[in-house]
Amino acid sequence: MLDILCLPGIRPVDLRSQSKGITIVADVEDGDLPECSDCGTQMYRHGKRQNTFADTPMQMQPTRLEITRPRYRCATCGKTLTPELPFLDENRRATKRLVDAIRERCLGMTFNSLAHQTGLAVNTIKNIANDLIEELEKTVRYETPVIMGIDEVNLAGDYRCIITNLATNNVF
Repeated sequence: MLDILCLPGIRPVDLRSQSKGITIVADVEDGDLPECSDCGTQMYRHGKRQNTFADTPMQMQPTRLEITRPRYRCATCGKTLTPELPFLDENRRATKRLVDAIRERCLGMTFNSLAHQTGLAVNTIKNIANDLIEELEKTVRYETPVIMGIDEVNLAGDYRCIITNLATNNVF
C-alpha cells in the first residue's frame, strides 16, 4: 500500500472510509527486541495493543489512525514496554501535526468548526488553544500606547469603546 501518512515508524495496511470520517489502519515497523531499562536483559514479545489517534483531516473528513503496537515484557523483572512513536503528541491522543494545525487556526476560527473539521471534542480544541495562549503570555509583551486614541463604534445596536494606539495605528 502506498504510504499516504508519511509518518516515521509505521506502515499503513488498510483504509476504511465511513460516514464519520476516514480510518487508516497501520502497523508499527518491527525492529530489534529492546532491552529492559531496569535490569538490562532482553525482552520478549508480549502481544499487541491497538490504539486510536486523531490525525489531520483528509479529503475534508476527520481522520483516525488505528495503530497496532507490539508490547514487550521482561522475563526477569516483569516490566512491560510499548514502543513510543515520535510523531504522537505527548499530552493528547493525536498526532503532533494535527495539534500544530489546530494551534495555527484556533485563534481565527470557532472551536466548534475546528472540532467538526478534525473530529475532536470541543474541549480538546479549547485545551490546545489554552496551551497556546499560556505560551504566548510568556513570550509576547504588550506595551501601553504612547499616544492613545479613544473612539466608539455602534455594534448590534449598542455603542462600544475602541482604544487605539495612534503611534502604530493599531487597536489596543
